[in-house]
Amino acid sequence: MDALIDRTFYEESYGGDAVPAAAFPRIAKKATATLQGLTQGRARAATGERAEAVKLAVCAIADLIWQAEHAGGRLPTTESTGGGDYAATYEDVGLNEAIRREAQRWLGSTGLLYRGL
Repeated sequence: MDALIDRTFYEESYGGDAVPAAAFPRIAKKATATLQGLTQGRARAATGERAEAVKLAVCAIADLIWQAEHAGGRLPTTESTGGGDYAATYEDVGLNEAIRREAQRWLGSTGLLYRGL
């Protein structure tokens, strides 16, 4: 399965910088597969504004997967870069729950998360 995003989209459209280039293909594929599961396979077929929302959701999920792999399963609940200093507060939030929250944030109004017939 090919990833729904490339490194250029991740950096330029989403503004991502958490996932290093060497790990990006693997993480992007994991994020794509995860979102495909949440949307019952409809993410890949999205077009127009829905396709853009799907790509942004994949980016957000990629960040979460990377963070979970490298923060001992702990995900940041708040982050700030005030005054040039970086600070993050971590909480033991389950990765699946965090992914569902991001999917809802980006795709909540698209109908792609609808579980009915």
